[in-house]
Amino acid sequence: MGYGVLTIGRLVLAEPFRVSESADRLTMSGQESVPPSTRAAVYGAYRDLLALGPGQLVPVLFTDKPERDGFYLIGSASAELSDWQGEVVTADWKLDLTRAGSAGEVDAEAKLTARARAVASAVTGTHWHGVPVGATAYDTGATLPLTTSRTGEDGAVPVYYSLPLDTAPRWYSTAAGYRLGRARVLDATREVSGRRDVVPTTWEVGNSLVRVRPLAGGGSAASLEIAAYAAGGWRTKQWALYVGADQLGPWSSATILRNDFERVTVRLTGARLAGGRTTLDVSLRRGSRFVELEASTGVAGAWTADLWATETSAATGNYRYGTADDADGLRFQVGSTTAFSAATHGGVVTSGSTQHWSGWVGTQYGGSPAPGESFADMQQQYVGAPGEVVTAVAR
Repeated sequence: MGYGVLTIGRLVLAEPFRVSESADRLTMSGQESVPPSTRAAVYGAYRDLLALGPGQLVPVLFTDKPERDGFYLIGSASAELSDWQGEVVTADWKLDLTRAGSAGEVDAEAKLTARARAVASAVTGTHWHGVPVGATAYDTGATLPLTTSRTGEDGAVPVYYSLPLDTAPRWYSTAAGYRLGRARVLDATREVSGRRDVVPTTWEVGNSLVRVRPLAGGGSAASLEIAAYAAGGWRTKQWALYVGADQLGPWSSATILRNDFERVTVRLTGARLAGGRTTLDVSLRRGSRFVELEASTGVAGAWTADLWATETSAATGNYRYGTADDADGLRFQVGSTTAFSAATHGGVVTSGSTQHWSGWVGTQYGGSPAPGESFADMQQQYVGAPGEVVTAVAR
């Protein structure tokens, strides 16, 4: 058909068999199969196709017809899976798309919902916003925000802060560029779409600046690996999380609660030694240098978020931080919305017993960071991180 490989949001499909175009509507069908693909990839594509909900805005790319590239709304998506004893597996799919416009026809517009997290030590939150790599012409009207650029695995991610609360910022982005710097969830190394369960031992959350992976936990190993992208590579630290004497992990299940380019959240569930369960929500936003954590359990306890290996630290405001550069030139930060004291290896342990805890883990580059990149800036960005819904609007 001459359309080539099709990329819809996070999902990459083989060239469609049939394509029908009328006005701004595009209807197509095709098949993923084993061979040439793998069984896991076909099953993954099948689930991802069913996760494409009506009205969802996605960037769409056609390798052989780049003039069709642009932003589209999902009208409908369906798939039928056939599996002949694992030897021949097919997923026949159909998609109905409505064209919102090309990069030259539409802006991306973010509806930002102002919010302020309650924290133990009063802090004024900063209204901030991360946009895709290569995004330009960022418009907030008469009041200009401050800006910084954060270099990640996908390239330089523009971040704007001190935004006015009563505006819906717009910006220019190509469909290809819109995918860069996105928040994402990997399931056994494969990026997935929609809300679904993932393998609790092999998931990954990332945004090209920060990466989070599960570790065994349970006392013999740390609970999470949290990495920052610096100097062209990933620099990792291991973190142990506890409620009372019970370490969080290993995880019994992992479920995606939110899966947008702007923000992803994975909920982890595990058992406590004396009975009951713990849950941990791991959230990451596009452009963020920190991961947001929110935990809960039935029987109240003191919560600990501590480094696996000791680093010297101090406390101010609602966080503790590394007082010296590590071998990679980085300094850690761990924050808590509740009062805390120092944990064994430099992290935090809450001063009281509660059923719920929330906080964040981030990284500062050296002792003299650029504006918008300091420990104090990250604390303000955590407190003031807005809700976000992105639409396409005619230019």
